[in-house]
Amino acid sequence: MKEKPLQTSLQRPLVRSHRGRSQLKLLAGLWMLLGCSAALLAQSAPGNPAASGNPVPLTSLDSTTRAEIVEKLAQTLTDHYAVAESGEKMAQAIRARLAAGAYDKTTDPEEFARTLHNDVRAVVNDKHLRIMFERGPMPGPGGPVPGSAMTPPPGEPAPGPGTAAPPGGPSGRRPPGMPDFRKMNGSIGRVQILPGNVGYIEVNGVPPGANKAIDAAFAFLANTDALILDLRGNPGGTPQTVAYWMSYLSKGEPYPVMRVQMRNGNVMETKTTDLGDRSYGTTKPVYVLTSYFTFSGGEEFAYDFQAFKRGLVVGETTGGGANPAGPRPLGHGFVAVVPSGLGKHPVTGTSWEGVGVKPDVPVAAGLALLEAHRLAVERLRLGSTDPSEQDTLAAIATSLADEKKAAANIPPQPLTKAQMALTGAYAPVGDSPGPRFSVVAKEGHLVMQPEGSRPPSRLVHVKGDTYQLEGMPDDYTVTFGSAMAGKDRVLFQQSNSMPAIVLERHQR
Repeated sequence: MKEKPLQTSLQRPLVRSHRGRSQLKLLAGLWMLLGCSAALLAQSAPGNPAASGNPVPLTSLDSTTRAEIVEKLAQTLTDHYAVAESGEKMAQAIRARLAAGAYDKTTDPEEFARTLHNDVRAVVNDKHLRIMFERGPMPGPGGPVPGSAMTPPPGEPAPGPGTAAPPGGPSGRRPPGMPDFRKMNGSIGRVQILPGNVGYIEVNGVPPGANKAIDAAFAFLANTDALILDLRGNPGGTPQTVAYWMSYLSKGEPYPVMRVQMRNGNVMETKTTDLGDRSYGTTKPVYVLTSYFTFSGGEEFAYDFQAFKRGLVVGETTGGGANPAGPRPLGHGFVAVVPSGLGKHPVTGTSWEGVGVKPDVPVAAGLALLEAHRLAVERLRLGSTDPSEQDTLAAIATSLADEKKAAANIPPQPLTKAQMALTGAYAPVGDSPGPRFSVVAKEGHLVMQPEGSRPPSRLVHVKGDTYQLEGMPDDYTVTFGSAMAGKDRVLFQQSNSMPAIVLERHQR
């Protein structure tokens, strides 16, 4: 029976998934999940001021600089936004606000970036459209953008049209601060065989250079009877990698997976690859898990899967960001991430922009794995002709249903004094790039609120000072601790496939 869709993390029941807590390891960070800073992805991008020895971005704004930034942004939107008419409307809106004196009292660069971001998004609510300010180096045109396209690791071919070029020039040399994508193993966090011979892959991104990791995952799970692909923490990547994932759920001649109509008139198209006997095939049951964090390329994966009717999407409606984007420097440390194309799926003729991917089986993200696992086992039971196997699968399905019911009814516990002491604003240690967020007490829970447009998430207590992000795979955790000189710090983990990030509380 379908459950009522849940719109935000703060409206969800407090739940835990059934994965073993012993698997929690402090090995990775949340830079992809939180939208990561542009500086983290482009420390040495061509043309950025810091890399070329130019002065670092300003710390205070005057009227001349504000006007210069507004005009540069207006021209950028007019020239490059995916829909010319919409770009012009946004440009007119910010020019009018500048002329009316709406920005006259804004001297802080970060506040100005937030204001411009809100002003353009009020005209066109494109989830990939962002205005940012970074005190560190900024990406140049065509550089990587989180949730849009990633840069391939050294030695891998560059992605196709509409995606990011390798950083650091033709050599593909990885600049300082750029994650080593090889060590991320295609953003595959875990590969596992669940009870009932059901395969499970935690897919935390769709970066370039992931093919070998995808091959290895499917080789391990080739003899499973059903498959669950967990996209609940997937913020995006490249369409070419999405197409390769879809290749394993297909058979036969390559076919178009996605088309993007670019503003400059080009059309980007991705296709599957004929994998022969390596394919998982088209008949085994497959389930895809989604959450409100699933975004961009992660959404394309779910959208393609659903549009081609390969299986069931289980979880929550996704974020709704489909238009591919790239960074456009505005000067003085400001950058606009501007979508320059529109998705046109070959089956639907449209995309998930603004509406997200709606699940076939709506359920709170924290319960999605239990529900998908139960559905898979029930499907296998109905297809089995072996009485002993039927009995075993029926027992597994009953156990999963009971566990889901118990997880959905965990009563909230009052916050302790020690938990209340964890609230405050956190930022990367020193001048390091990375996410910023606040921990607040809300409705009887600790809630993590990332800076920017990312949605809040409850922190579910695991043990000690370790918390899980509700609705995400179990290895997405936040661990609070103390450092020297009484500094309160937090260790972020986004799956086993991402580098760790340490942040420090700078405001209670």
